[in-house]
Amino acid sequence: MRFDQSYEVSHTGCWLWTKHCDQRGYPIFETPSRHWIAFRFAYLRFIGDINHHRLVLHRCGEVLCVQPEHLYIRGEQVGRASHEGDESH
Repeated sequence: MRFDQSYEVSHTGCWLWTKHCDQRGYPIFETPSRHWIAFRFAYLRFIGDINHHRLVLHRCGEVLCVQPEHLYIRGEQVGRASHEGDESH
């Protein structure tokens, strides 16, 4: 799959996105049906469903990371309060 060829593994274990990013710096992955924020796609692909109103955040703090083990979900309000300035959805 094209997704698996779109990142490099760093020495920290992050899977760093090497393809297109949006104007905010978020990694973008395109499928025939839609554009995804790449770490949301990674979460959905490797872990499972994401409620539309939930944020996918990074344990590692690296917005380009798509490593499923580094991702977790928080509710939008809690996520924004706990990670002020972190816009990782």
